[in-house]
Amino acid sequence: MKSDEVRAVVRSSRQIDGWFLPDAAQLFGLLDEAQRRAGITGDLFEIGVHHGRSTVLLAHMAQESERVKVCDVFGEQEANPSRSGQGDRAIFERNMAAFAPPGREVDVFETSSDQLTPEEIASPCRFFHVDGGHLVEEALGDLRLGASVLHDRGVLVVDDPFKPEWPGVTEAIVRFLDEHADLVPVVLGFNKLVICPRAARTTYDEALADPWSYVDRRVWEVKELPIAGSATRIFMIPNYRQIGGLDRWAARAVWLRIALRDRAARMMQTMRREARDGPCPPA
Repeated sequence: MKSDEVRAVVRSSRQIDGWFLPDAAQLFGLLDEAQRRAGITGDLFEIGVHHGRSTVLLAHMAQESERVKVCDVFGEQEANPSRSGQGDRAIFERNMAAFAPPGREVDVFETSSDQLTPEEIASPCRFFHVDGGHLVEEALGDLRLGASVLHDRGVLVVDDPFKPEWPGVTEAIVRFLDEHADLVPVVLGFNKLVICPRAARTTYDEALADPWSYVDRRVWEVKELPIAGSATRIFMIPNYRQIGGLDRWAARAVWLRIALRDRAARMMQTMRREARDGPCPPA
């Protein structure tokens, strides 16, 4: 997808609840465009959809001959021990109907991903997005599943890599790359790590050599460092472009907004109850 097409999808679907960042959407678009130019076709798969913000973009990325397939436990939250997202299938389906391209069907596996087999996924996937359970065994299982159905020139995209609040994802990545010498990381940034077959990395290296039509160079810089022995492009906001302590003030502001919202909701509930039942007698 072209960058302006990605922006249009992000704009139209921004009301969908979720954590999928606009910059991550641009990375998806860049990878998709690289695959289109290289003639790479295959299905698109996502583990962990929440309410569908990233799935909507995958639906726009899919070509006519390709399927979009997703896996999520949705309401079966006992199968989500890490509590990494709590999707609602009805909301997901409404969002897909509203924001995905007309006529684009999505194959939904409403189950834990560890119950899913490569045979059920069937076709090779050119794009496999891992955003499911964030404990080490959950994430490692999802990566192994993705590798088992990956197109020989496809990409595995992992959510929340190297984040201190989700150490299981980091451990899973390290163990997975140690198991699969044929797969290598090519880009880290925007809360995603992109892994591809070693033999296919030239396709993505060429696209990432000049990413600035997708990435705002006024915000981001790129450097190259090895991850698991593989040269990896890393997008980061350099320190001199950051305001020290601003994240603390932003966190406090968000906390206050949520606290005020919750207090207003409690007051509204009390008013409705008193209107229905009368005021509570004094203690």
